[in-house]
Amino acid sequence: MLQAKTLWSTEVGVPGSSLTNVQCNYLDALRGGAAQLVLIGHIYSISHPGKTWGIGDLGVIVFFILSGFLISYSALVKLDTNGYSFQHFLRDRFFRIFVPYLPALLLVVGIDTLVYRYTNATNYLEYYSLKDFVATLLMLQQHPVGLFADQLLGLEELKLSTFSSARPWWTVANEWWLYLTFGAVLFSRELSGKSFPLFITLLAAISLVPLFNSVAGTGQGLSLIWFLMALFAWAYLSWKSTLQRWLTESLRCGPRLKWILLTSGGLLLGLSIARVVWISFIEDDFRFVRLNFFDFNFYVLLAAFFIMTMIFLGNKKTGRRHSMLRFIAEYSYSLYLIHYTLISALYAFELLDADSPMSLIFAYALSNLLAICLYFLFERHYKGLQTYYESRFTKRGDVSKGTEQ
Repeated sequence: MLQAKTLWSTEVGVPGSSLTNVQCNYLDALRGGAAQLVLIGHIYSISHPGKTWGIGDLGVIVFFILSGFLISYSALVKLDTNGYSFQHFLRDRFFRIFVPYLPALLLVVGIDTLVYRYTNATNYLEYYSLKDFVATLLMLQQHPVGLFADQLLGLEELKLSTFSSARPWWTVANEWWLYLTFGAVLFSRELSGKSFPLFITLLAAISLVPLFNSVAGTGQGLSLIWFLMALFAWAYLSWKSTLQRWLTESLRCGPRLKWILLTSGGLLLGLSIARVVWISFIEDDFRFVRLNFFDFNFYVLLAAFFIMTMIFLGNKKTGRRHSMLRFIAEYSYSLYLIHYTLISALYAFELLDADSPMSLIFAYALSNLLAICLYFLFERHYKGLQTYYESRFTKRGDVSKGTEQ
């Protein structure tokens, strides 16, 4: 989803554009914690068929909030460097997403092949097909065209699903099309200057997924919250120096503003909890089934808390990067890609038992271990592969400048 090695580097070449170490630690903690929430939620739901906590949904929401802010922030910073173009942006996103994505997809094929051959598991067998493999490879899983063809025309064969047990990957496809749409809008002057009709056609094609997911589909408005955070990234980058100077001067005048900010943050968190309780336990005829986090009102409350916290932490100039938080954040994408398939395989081979705490701990530890291996083997090399590609297949000087994300 996001970059690992230089995700929140302070070596950005635009004055006033860097994030503080305290902000970086905060972002690392959110990203790493979100991945662990998703993992824990899926361990519970797979080991307890028919039951779920819903906390994995919370991790997905945090990912989208982080992604909307950081991808946009990074691109806007690099937009001010000489020669940064839509091609650069596209290469940044392609290598970041697909370097771990492709080997993870092959690993899913291998693991699920063993599951279907040596066990009686059939949970995702209907999605174990060449059609869904190609759809997942091309980021077309859960594409609205296929969904409409299935629901309105009864053409089920045109519906494109996520391949086999890679169920959480619908978010990766959603984010991929969000990136392309954002990039096309950001570089609209460059793209429309060549052929305006072609640009409009391109924009309509690539924005179909995020537009659909803004009003329908899985996630209930996650695309909207992504674009909201992109807008905040622009505003924060544009007025960061003024905002931080005002905040510093105001805090020097006394503790009043600090207490106002802390109280406001606490109120936002309290309202978030109240919203979850309402939509999960009260609104739905008092049926205590699960915690429901996919709700746009809840997204806005969390995004507002994130915005307030980022502004406040920008005033904290001292502090060091926390190496452990950074590492946990770095392999979170690999963990997100592979954990569900691994847990499903453990359950199919009867190595995951809801009544055995040790087997649950084993699944948790093994998922992190496999993700770390995937990270070291593939994910961490995405920038080197991008540099190699640019040195071999692009014109001299046609390389991305600035800090990658």
